[in-house]
Amino acid sequence: MSSTNNNFSLSLVSSSFVPQIATALKNGGSGNWTINGKVVSVGMCNGPELTVHTTNSTCSCPNDAGVFTLRPTIGNENWGGAGGATCNGSTQTMTLTFTIDAPSASTFNTSQASPTNIATGGVISYSLVLTQSVSDLAAGDFQYGGTSTCNTPTVSGSGTTYTVTVTNCTAGNLILQLKANSITATQTGPSEITSANTIIIDRTAPTISSASGPANATYVPGNSISFTLNMSETVTVSGTPRLALTIGSTTRYANYASGNNSRALLFTYAVQTSLSDIDTDGIAVSTSLDLNSGSISDLATNALSALTFSAPTLTSVLAAQKPGAPTIDSISATSTQLAIYFTPGTTNGSAITNYEYSTNNGTNWTTRSPVATTSPITITGLTNGTSYPVRIRAVNAAGSGDSSTAVNATPTAVIVAGGSNISISYGQSASSSQFTASGGTSPYTFTLSSTPTGVSISNGVVTASSSTPAGTYTPNVVATDSGSQSGAKQITISVAKASTSITIALPNSATNAALGGAVTITATVSRAGSVNFMLGGTTISGCGSAAAASTTATCSWTPNALGSVSLTATFTPTDSANFETSTTTTLTITVVNGVSTVTLTLTGGTTTPPKGQTINIIAAVDQAGRITFMIDGKRIPGCNNKVANVGNVTCSWKPAIQKQSTITARLVPTNNVYNPSTSSLNVRVIKRTGTR
Repeated sequence: MSSTNNNFSLSLVSSSFVPQIATALKNGGSGNWTINGKVVSVGMCNGPELTVHTTNSTCSCPNDAGVFTLRPTIGNENWGGAGGATCNGSTQTMTLTFTIDAPSASTFNTSQASPTNIATGGVISYSLVLTQSVSDLAAGDFQYGGTSTCNTPTVSGSGTTYTVTVTNCTAGNLILQLKANSITATQTGPSEITSANTIIIDRTAPTISSASGPANATYVPGNSISFTLNMSETVTVSGTPRLALTIGSTTRYANYASGNNSRALLFTYAVQTSLSDIDTDGIAVSTSLDLNSGSISDLATNALSALTFSAPTLTSVLAAQKPGAPTIDSISATSTQLAIYFTPGTTNGSAITNYEYSTNNGTNWTTRSPVATTSPITITGLTNGTSYPVRIRAVNAAGSGDSSTAVNATPTAVIVAGGSNISISYGQSASSSQFTASGGTSPYTFTLSSTPTGVSISNGVVTASSSTPAGTYTPNVVATDSGSQSGAKQITISVAKASTSITIALPNSATNAALGGAVTITATVSRAGSVNFMLGGTTISGCGSAAAASTTATCSWTPNALGSVSLTATFTPTDSANFETSTTTTLTITVVNGVSTVTLTLTGGTTTPPKGQTINIIAAVDQAGRITFMIDGKRIPGCNNKVANVGNVTCSWKPAIQKQSTITARLVPTNNVYNPSTSSLNVRVIKRTGTR
């Protein structure tokens, strides 16, 4: 209800009273209804009247704020008013509107968390509160509006308050809806489909979609090596999952760092200051995520269980440390400068790019300029006669490395020149090199900064004798003038190991050996030591370190297979510091069957030769040699020690006595790898028939 006087407006709501008020006005009835603290009165005052006041009031002229009186059919000025005079009121337009609402849902929701991985048999309950009391709400009044469907809803409750439950829901977006115009109160409602809050049912565990690694680079202490695992959906992380890395040969772990409630999880490892954190051919990552007693789940609490992934390419992801300490081999001192000869230390995974030096025992450092990495380092601008404790250190991508040990050196005006390096073999005749000196004040005294065995210096001549042990020596040739100033120049003396020799042979230089027969291999060597005899590259049992006290060593070998075999031997001299190890050339030996055979027959194959009649005894032999024929243990004349070639050898025999006899033949092979063999033939000498 409203009026144009004072912009008055009043709204009263009651689903039960408002229809009664409208009916009373329509039919000329009367009554009083209290709505929201206001009393609505309907009566007849020369026509129907509606008054809204704090008390029952009809057919009067209340003049109070908040009062509303309407007499639409009266014929005088007391037709009504609002918010002031209700009789003789000002000209105004007054409006009374009745609206009868259809029932609708004031509350329609569920407290079920979303997303959820609720089981298929799980129950989801909804609270439904209607604006009007209804009695016809049923399961058929509901439908599913999302991608998830459930069984037919179960409805309980009455009036305006109901509980709706569903179960056996499929995965997807669950949207339970109250159908439009499905229930009836004062009229049918609701006017449109009413949806409860959406529940996402997710029963699919997250997966690792892909993995990305760090940029190609060399990582040094303090740098972080980072990996990203991209997930199939948003996940939450508890604990500290990790990725196992292999750096060099050491296992390290990139621990989970960030990414909770996102689809990208970050894992990092900070390179440590450790020689174990060096990798020059690319680190490696395990292709299986280690949950490390933690967990990774999606927002529906489905846990990640498929932990494997394809590793990114890491062949150019390297790890390095500061370089190792170089070694100062010698320092050559000249006027106002020092030349530092050195051997580099380990690079520790990153190439050395320059050096730094200190002339005050490491208190201050100077960068080598121009940049260089080779020996020597020349330090200039020094004071002659002042001793400097010199240190050097290398620089790489990780920074300045460990320092060398300090070596004291003194710049000098004395210059040592001439000379050359010496190269000899141990035991070789002595070799010499002449050095000279200039500057300072002569005469000069020459010495060596160190004196290896067998090396001497006299008047600037350095001599390496035949007794100098094998090795490389780098002493300085030092020249000292009469004013005690000295200069130096390095000399390199290289003494190679002396050569040795070894040969092997079988007895009588044989190239055959009998199967299963022990044979002695003899090694002839150039000096005392030990010999390793080998068959086909494998040490012969019992012959791995045969002693050669002077010039020979032996090995007893029993061939166990027929065919061609290769014999070699390696000689290690007793004085291996000064003499080389040597190996023989290959000796090829043929292993043969060491058994010779003899087969006896008589001419025509008979075994009953006639008495007094000459017949040939035939011996078939498979080895050349000498053969002797016998009858009953006695040599047959003319058949003793006969030359036998491979094939048939005959012996002419004339039986003298009629009896049972035994013919034998013994073969002694020329090649001593074959054993002698004997064969027998039993015959019966019979009486001769026919004419003589």
